[in-house]
Amino acid sequence: MLRKDTKRLLPSSVKATEAAKFNAMAAEWRNPSGAFKVVHAFNATRLEWLFKKLESTLRHQQKVLDVGCATGLVSEAFAQRGHTVKGIDVAERNITIARTCAQKAGLTIDYQLEAPEETAATTPAAYDIVLALEVVEHVEDLEAFLDAVFRCVTPQGTVVLATLNRTWLSWVIGIVMAEYVLRWLPKGTHSWHHFVTPKQLDAAAARHSLSCVAQTGITFNPIRWRWQTTRSLAVNYMKLYRRV
Repeated sequence: MLRKDTKRLLPSSVKATEAAKFNAMAAEWRNPSGAFKVVHAFNATRLEWLFKKLESTLRHQQKVLDVGCATGLVSEAFAQRGHTVKGIDVAERNITIARTCAQKAGLTIDYQLEAPEETAATTPAAYDIVLALEVVEHVEDLEAFLDAVFRCVTPQGTVVLATLNRTWLSWVIGIVMAEYVLRWLPKGTHSWHHFVTPKQLDAAAARHSLSCVAQTGITFNPIRWRWQTTRSLAVNYMKLYRRV
């Protein structure tokens, strides 16, 4: 149940029911053997690809904004590499847990109970790298959310978006298999109708004069029993945007 979230006017992109759902799930995010153990393995593959693509950029200290940071798995990975990180989320318990974990790890990360519209209003064009990973499929107003995300990045910066494509295959794998058959995720984690196509992300980026400079799909290999990158964007995928 939401507490502080319901005491303030939520930006239009925030879906209160989703915030409440992730508040309830918050404690499980940090358990590598718990309900989200598959997320930990998925996250490792995702970060490996991302750090490789950002290698030249990350040679210098970057200001990073992690939108929908949950309990801080990605924020911590960037902070451990010496970058200045701010993590924002609309689920209060996520932020509480993220702050505790960062403190235990000796990391300085600015975690705030905040939506990207609020960040864009107070510190526009302030971040060298803006991440919104596996969050766009959970928002109320996609256009408002993406507009805010893109307004947070510097003119020479990079925006990274990761989500699930809206295809029949993503319904089979991302919901039926992941939530009901293999039970990798709690039932009801995702709604197929809120999955986002690559064209939708590209169109939003183009309105801010950004273009896709790199992309990958991420799939599970049942033979090797591990996550790996793929050319197909039919299910999980990531896209990097910059001004070209």
